[in-house]
Amino acid sequence: MSNDEYRNTLQRLEQDSQRSYDKTLITLCSGGLVLSITYLSQLSDARHRWVIFFAWIAWCISLTLMLFSFTVSVHSMRKGQDQLDSKEPPTGGRWAKAIVPLNWLAGVLLIVGIVLMLFFAGVNQGGNQDAEEKTRTGTQAKTSSEALNREATTEYAVWNAVP
Repeated sequence: MSNDEYRNTLQRLEQDSQRSYDKTLITLCSGGLVLSITYLSQLSDARHRWVIFFAWIAWCISLTLMLFSFTVSVHSMRKGQDQLDSKEPPTGGRWAKAIVPLNWLAGVLLIVGIVLMLFFAGVNQGGNQDAEEKTRTGTQAKTSSEALNREATTEYAVWNAVP
């Protein structure tokens, strides 16, 4: 394989890898948002609800950065084409320099959102057990109270029945 063929292969693989990264990032951020918002109604008794809101903010900013990165990438490619047309070395201009930090920041915010969501889930994992315990305890108390009421009613009836 010649150097030019090898270079073309590397460029193609880089493009494929970047495309996969972009799709994966968007899928994970969107999926996290959809999944957590689906269970929003069950969050009323959750502790540290602010954590999930920060996870949502991180994912929304990540998605916004990815969309902005696509636009910046297009501007960079146009600038590179203009530079080629004017016989300048194709650098892509300042737009090209912005793409890498945008992609990195979007990835970091995805991870921040995941960590926050895992923290939220961990803190609230026992929440359902607490609710079940309260329900069970309340049911036992109610059952005990009903039993005492029946005994008292029976005892009262017995005492009043005696002439």
